[in-house]
Amino acid sequence: MTANTTPFAALRIYLTIVIVVCAGILAELFDAPNALIHDRLIQLNPWPTSKAPVVWLRVSADRFDARTDWSSALDRLQQQGVEWLVFAERPAGADWSLFQRPGVSLGRRDQPCPANPAQRCLEAGPAWAPPAGVAEINAGAYRYHPLRVATQNGQRQTLAVAAVERLGRLDIPRGFNRVRVDFSRPLPTLDAARLFAGEGLHELLQGRVVIVGPEIRAPGLPAPGRTLPLSWSEYQGHVLATLLSDAGRYQPGTAATVLMTIAAALLFLLAFHFAWLRRPQIPLLLLTLAILFASWLALHLMRWLPPSSEALAAMLLALVSVLLHRARAREARMRRLAADALVELQGGWSPGDVTLSTEYWTHVSRMVAQTLNLERSIFLERIPRQARVREIKALNCSFQDIREQRRDYQRPPYTTALAEGGPIRLSRLFLQGGRPNERQYLAPLAFGGEVFGFWAMSRDEGGGDAEERRLLAHIAEFSNQIGELLYRRSRGERERLRAESPWLRLLKLEEHQDQEMEGLLERANELFRRRLRVQRAVLEGQENAFMVYDLFGRVLHYNRRMEEILRQLEFTPFDHSAVDLIARLHECSLETARDHLRHLVLEGGRLNLPIAAQDQGPTGNLSLRPLSHAEQELADGGQPFHMIGILLEITDLAEMRRILGHKRRLLERMGYQFRDQLETMSVSCYLLEKPELDDARRARVLEIMKGKIAEAIAKTRQLEELIGREEQNDTQANQPVDLAALLDEVGEEFAEVIGQRGIGLSRGGALYHRLVLADPQRLHRLLSALFTVLVNDAMGDSEIVIHTRSDEENITLALHNEGFGLPGERLRGYLFGDAADTAEEFSELREALGLLPQWGGELNVDGEVGRGIAFQLTLAVFL
Repeated sequence: MTANTTPFAALRIYLTIVIVVCAGILAELFDAPNALIHDRLIQLNPWPTSKAPVVWLRVSADRFDARTDWSSALDRLQQQGVEWLVFAERPAGADWSLFQRPGVSLGRRDQPCPANPAQRCLEAGPAWAPPAGVAEINAGAYRYHPLRVATQNGQRQTLAVAAVERLGRLDIPRGFNRVRVDFSRPLPTLDAARLFAGEGLHELLQGRVVIVGPEIRAPGLPAPGRTLPLSWSEYQGHVLATLLSDAGRYQPGTAATVLMTIAAALLFLLAFHFAWLRRPQIPLLLLTLAILFASWLALHLMRWLPPSSEALAAMLLALVSVLLHRARAREARMRRLAADALVELQGGWSPGDVTLSTEYWTHVSRMVAQTLNLERSIFLERIPRQARVREIKALNCSFQDIREQRRDYQRPPYTTALAEGGPIRLSRLFLQGGRPNERQYLAPLAFGGEVFGFWAMSRDEGGGDAEERRLLAHIAEFSNQIGELLYRRSRGERERLRAESPWLRLLKLEEHQDQEMEGLLERANELFRRRLRVQRAVLEGQENAFMVYDLFGRVLHYNRRMEEILRQLEFTPFDHSAVDLIARLHECSLETARDHLRHLVLEGGRLNLPIAAQDQGPTGNLSLRPLSHAEQELADGGQPFHMIGILLEITDLAEMRRILGHKRRLLERMGYQFRDQLETMSVSCYLLEKPELDDARRARVLEIMKGKIAEAIAKTRQLEELIGREEQNDTQANQPVDLAALLDEVGEEFAEVIGQRGIGLSRGGALYHRLVLADPQRLHRLLSALFTVLVNDAMGDSEIVIHTRSDEENITLALHNEGFGLPGERLRGYLFGDAADTAEEFSELREALGLLPQWGGELNVDGEVGRGIAFQLTLAVFL
């Protein structure tokens, strides 16, 4: 996916930069910045200052008029070896003809035209007198001097240009119409009083151009770098010095400036396109220094100032345009990716966050309905900023069933539930219209000291006090979890409203589009993380070990069970390929393993290979299966054969062997009983065939024979019922379990712990492999819980005694230890008393107590301090 889908974006940006900068040039917006740049660069003159070519002969204002003998003054000046005399203006009242001599130039001031004061006109005078030509103020000072000005007779050179041209030293590049005056060097000044006094000034004036003029005459001319305004004559002296000393900095014309700016804009756009702009300040600083250095070189070597501020403006516009364009393209790409990801994730099987759903209470009630056996349930939600609640969701009833009308949770029974911090049994009806034997409860929904609502429910009173305590414990857990969910929902809602606040967005300079895209990204990320967590939990929860290799031999994924197996085998997956693992588990050659993989790659399908018997590691079946792309993803050419990889899955057959062992023992026991019954019936038939058998004995034999037949029929019906439940895939169905074998397994599991603590294990009695009908896994956990309590309580170097006995109806398992012990009443309280006072190690036993009646069994417990704990487990015999 490309970052930019807008065609000719670079051309549009370039034309925009050129148009904006050229408009600024035509509007003379860059004159002031260029002047400021010139002031700084002109001070950085790398060459030593030469002898000043111009001397200002300063005449006091009261003597610069016709009363001064200017003819004698001119003669005296020319006798001092002056190269050229320039009068900035005509002395007041003096005759023009006095100054029409070789080596002398006289300028005419411009003034407002009488007919139109907004225009400038030359003062009256002879045609040979050139105009002085002072330009307009730029950036608060007179910086430029025109080379030519428009007069009634057309374009004419200004005074300084005409004087320098008559000297034959004028060198102005073509295409320039004004010169930037150099005010950086001071102008040598000589007081005219010394000349009028007849003092010899040959050494000062020899070979120099002398500018003659009065001191400051209002209003004066402001110049850059000067605190006091310059006089007219002093300003003309700086212009002459600029032209004569090759210090003239000429300003390019508008056309040349535009062309250079167009070229610079193209250069900068290319530079920023190929530059690494994650840190734009670095190329910006480098290019700014390059522009200023190039301007400095052009100013001091070529005597002209490039369009520096125009170039800087073009550079900034190019940088901002490129950054904005990339940011918008990146934003559009991210928005498109987020939207596509969100659509794909929402279209899959991953639901969204329940706390963000508008149907939140529906989800909560559904969770309660599918996990708790309650008759009726009603959820009440707190009204914001009030001490009242309102009904929000009803389950198996309606809102009209609520008898309590105040809805004020600062009054009973709400305060009672809040004080208890958990569910309470209501003495007065909260829900009306129920059954006579219905018990009603109320639980607060609170978290973090904040009340979010209440939960009213009812349940049939059947089951006794123990069942009610178990139910209240479950309700407490669910109410705590629901309260935490409500807290997170409330906090998320507050954060959302705060994030959507226009004032906060203003302070963060955040646009609505930014917030919208962030919302898309957050929802897509949350859905993706939720799906990833679910998939990870599913994969890690698999009892089968699996590993995925790609066709390049790299490991893509493996679960925790596979990691344990590889650790047992001392096999490092990242140093070996799938062929090595297949050869190791199947105990075949590498050539055979390669044949298996080649078959999977080319033919597809699935291979099941037996895992060879090993001292360590798994036993079972190794399944090989190729993982292919979906049809819509086949365009991805990054995977050969359009395959993600090869899945290696190990199916552990230990549980299956355990189940088959139970089946085998069941068949053995059945065969033993049926053989005994058949033998009994065979002997009975033999006896009945004897004629000498009297009637009493014959009746007795018939009675025994009928009993064995009835017993066989009953056992057959039990087996048929058991097989029927298995065929219906009833996972909760009890199965025939060999209690002796199960007891051996639990003993092996605790053998290491018992050995470490020096505890002995003594067994007595025999079960003769009698079978009981129970859930094998839960019965295993029950026996483990009994062993845990006994081992934790046992003293070191003591003994745990296990005694078993059985009869035709029951199997009894008696266990006791030599330990610290507990009083029998307390032990029975732990198992049958209040759930809140139950020790943690007895929790598994409490859970198993509810299942014992289904197995036809019971558990008795006794204990004494200083002597130990004793358990007696009784289970009904199945076979």
